[in-house]
Amino acid sequence: MKRLRNVCDLLILGGFISSLFSGLLYPHYIKLVLSSLDLKILSLGYFFASGFPFLTGMFLESRRLYRRLYALLPAVMIVEIAVTAAAIFLSTLDLSAYYLAAMVVFGLFSTTVTFLLQRLKEKRYARTRAAFERRYAMADALGYLLGSLLVFWELLPINRVHTVLILGLLQTTFVYILTMLSYRKVEGGRKNLLRVLLLRT
Repeated sequence: MKRLRNVCDLLILGGFISSLFSGLLYPHYIKLVLSSLDLKILSLGYFFASGFPFLTGMFLESRRLYRRLYALLPAVMIVEIAVTAAAIFLSTLDLSAYYLAAMVVFGLFSTTVTFLLQRLKEKRYARTRAAFERRYAMADALGYLLGSLLVFWELLPINRVHTVLILGLLQTTFVYILTMLSYRKVEGGRKNLLRVLLLRT
């Protein structure tokens, strides 16, 4: 029973779901979005996706800023979801503009969340970090495996750009909900979450 609880940890479950969607959606994303873009646009997008994490990492060297943003982690996730939804709306006007906006969101918000989650892992898995990382990696691999098989066997055919983008948004939303529930369980997390939800940041 204890082993089952470990496997069903919220962060591990979130990692599995994220990878499942990624394995399913990314091949369609390549086919429907990336293949239609100019090479310079693709290059600029990768520049944003790598440049912002570098800058974010530098700013988060400030321990005070890092702790402040960790207290606001739910707000960061909510803003990312909202900005991603706005970017999807932008795709109806210009796919290149959407792609660049999406790369900025990924480089700035998604990377910031990833950096901040390291603090959550430190708090929740101080004594079992190696076991958690192993289980997370296994769930991650299993998710990609199943998602890729769904594409290979054409069990869930996707032929529209906006279907891919909306499913990606649903993936992020659901995974972040699981992350917030996990964040709520750590010391001070419940208080921080309530402050964010009540707009008392």
